[in-house]
Amino acid sequence: MLKTLGMPPRRIAGVFLPQGLLLGVTGVVFGLGLGAALALNVNRILSGLDHLFHTRLLPPSIYLITELPAHFRWQEMTATAGVALVLCLLAAVYPALRGSRLMPAEALRHE
Repeated sequence: MLKTLGMPPRRIAGVFLPQGLLLGVTGVVFGLGLGAALALNVNRILSGLDHLFHTRLLPPSIYLITELPAHFRWQEMTATAGVALVLCLLAAVYPALRGSRLMPAEALRHE
């Protein structure tokens, strides 16, 4: 539709690329927040599940551990966020370029 209104392909790609990046950044931020919250509170969550289900999820008679070892490392979280953002950028580039090259008649033919 944008192409039929005379928008050049570069500007059409410029419309879709920020949308993909915004979705990616939102997902990374929420994912990091949820992951950090879970990693920092994993043993409290396990204890809460024990009380909720009236059982021991890691009984000492079966398992050699009584709690889940979780180490929170900012360097790993930062690296993970960086890789995720790069993948989001790459995932947003292809549809943006494809949409900018699509001919209007070709797109509407299958509708």
